Amino acid sequence: MNDKSKKYQSIKNSLFFLNISLNILVLSLLFFLGVSHWIKDISFVHSDKYYLSVFIYFCCFSIIFYLIFLPLNFYSQFLLEHKFDLSRENLPQWFKKNIKMSVVSFIFGAVMVEVLYLFFNFQTNYWWFWFALFYFLFSSLVSFILPVIILPLFYKYRPVDDKELSKRIIALARNYDIKVLNVFTIDFSKETSKANAAIIGMGKTKRIVLSDTLVNNYTIDEIVAVVAHELGHLKCAHIRKLLFSGFLIVGLSLFFMYIYLARYFAFLGIQGFGDIVGFPLIALFFIFASLIVMPLQNAYSRKLEREADAFALNATNDKESFISLMEKLGQQNLSDKDPNRVIEFLLYDHPSISSRVRLAKSYFNEY
Repeated sequence: MNDKSKKYQSIKNSLFFLNISLNILVLSLLFFLGVSHWIKDISFVHSDKYYLSVFIYFCCFSIIFYLIFLPLNFYSQFLLEHKFDLSRENLPQWFKKNIKMSVVSFIFGAVMVEVLYLFFNFQTNYWWFWFALFYFLFSSLVSFILPVIILPLFYKYRPVDDKELSKRIIALARNYDIKVLNVFTIDFSKETSKANAAIIGMGKTKRIVLSDTLVNNYTIDEIVAVVAHELGHLKCAHIRKLLFSGFLIVGLSLFFMYIYLARYFAFLGIQGFGDIVGFPLIALFFIFASLIVMPLQNAYSRKLEREADAFALNATNDKESFISLMEKLGQQNLSDKDPNRVIEFLLYDHPSISSRVRLAKSYFNEY
């Protein structure tokens, strides 16, 4: 099983780098071959309203990207998952979900692009700050509506049937003054054999969500351990910390783009940031900026995950269940338990399974 996991994760890692490389290539070709100019001409021919033209441009841009990346997405999300016996979807189910995800991503992307170009035109010197602030607020809004609007588009969820499990989880949350109204399960098994758990939403929409593949295959103690980990994220204010770090990263990235990218626009025939023809270059800048900060961002995320693991171990006082949970999750999800350290440093936003097990084994001896 370990060889199978390593092979699966190796392919996933290769696909990540292939996806990034293809993004860079496509964005470069769209600009330097004049495709972006052509899309701009089409957009402004059909409308003399600037922001409607920006929307038309983004529609054309999104369609081109969707068609180019469809084969790669089909392989990574459907063929590869079936090859390793992780997917339970048939082709129509996968395509329907893919369309839904693309539409949701398009709507969010269109909002972000429209607001970005609004700030380009009305906040010429401080647009980078105002858009970073908007990004923070918009991300918070998405987190708030996720359980009640977005998740139901893809999964059906209902209260957990096991009353003992539900009571133990709610009691654990109350021990730490965390308000949890109910515990839900979602029909993950209709599309995958993987298991997962999460606390989603903010404020009144906050809820604990368990995949049915987790509820049906794990002991109550193991499920309580994974929920305790998620409660640790809440108790340690990790969601707010991640939102704030996202604000800082986006703000700094945009500031450097404002400082350094503007000087090349005139040379390339782009009439400032408000000229939609330069959109591929802006997207390219974001890709390179994300690659630069990704190792640091992932290191910070791993730190928060270790804090949540420590919280779970302390809250349950049951390291045996935590260890068995980690080992079973690693096997079920085909996680590489002991990845290459460079790959873990670059790509992993969670600690490896082996490091989490080591933490559990030594935790009570050290504290």
